[in-house]
Amino acid sequence: PTWVLSPVEGATVPAGTVEFTGYGTAFEGNFLWEVRDAASDAVVADGFTTGGSMGTFGEFEFTAELDPGEYVVEVYQPDESG
Repeated sequence: PTWVLSPVEGATVPAGTVEFTGYGTAFEGNFLWEVRDAASDAVVADGFTTGGSMGTFGEFEFTAELDPGEYVVEVYQPDESG
């Protein structure tokens, strides 16, 4: 389970450095993230962050440099099954 807490869905934020925060739990606390252009679905930023681990929930945060536009953010756990 993973939640992006800020910015909230539908929020308008200034272009530039956008800070994302969230809460969740993942294997070894590792989360991957992507920001995609809403119109083209092209990935414009991606990376990883750490949060809660192995059933213990914790906060995570990351930043992305974004031009003006509409975006979709996804935070997920890597598939460790091979």
